[in-house]
Amino acid sequence: MKTSRSWHSLKGSVYHDNDHCETVLLMQARNFKTGTGGKPLCRNCASLTAAGFAKVIDDPDCIPIRQSV
Repeated sequence: MKTSRSWHSLKGSVYHDNDHCETVLLMQARNFKTGTGGKPLCRNCASLTAAGFAKVIDDPDCIPIRQSV
């Protein structure tokens, strides 16, 4: 059974679980943390998943590609 990972930004108010989310691409590397951080799910991630876009790769060593801003 595949599992998805979640991540959040220390400065953000939500967590993410879909690597198609545009917000994730803007997340600064130094603020990136795995897990939900006790935050609610990003609405964009939820919408992407509901629309059929696959969630993150189930490789525990894989993190989404993000830009250093």
